[in-house]
Amino acid sequence: MEFKAFWEEIGLDVHIEVTPGNKISKVELSFPNPNTPSLSAKEMPLLDHLRHLYLSGIEASDFDYFDLSGISSFQKTIYLELIQIPRGTTISYGNLAKKAGKPKASRAVGTAMAKNPIPLIIPCHRVVRHNGDIGHYAFGQEIKQRLLDLEES
Repeated sequence: MEFKAFWEEIGLDVHIEVTPGNKISKVELSFPNPNTPSLSAKEMPLLDHLRHLYLSGIEASDFDYFDLSGISSFQKTIYLELIQIPRGTTISYGNLAKKAGKPKASRAVGTAMAKNPIPLIIPCHRVVRHNGDIGHYAFGQEIKQRLLDLEES
């Protein structure tokens, strides 16, 4: 199952893919489209759960709500470190690699961010270049900047 909805708190459309076991397997973001359909009653609890995790923060135990079967052990290590970074703050690729015990793996951290199946929930938008530039984002730098600005306010 998959659906797309407007997420008012972040001002973006969110596209969510869900496995038959009702685990979220993929999240994508885009600028709002006036033709985005309304959610059905069945879909609303999933979006509400995502909102809760984004606004209150995710913990390792919350990973059970997601299908992360396609990620490597390195990615999981990086994502577990990343979810510790609070809203409104950023971390460089290199510093995230150091926190994960892989001090020379900043490029691999970048690859892990690009392969993140549930961005926003695993907040890869909070990872920036060592010089403070926002760097790349799967959904474009404008959306990354919007999320960073939203979290700072």
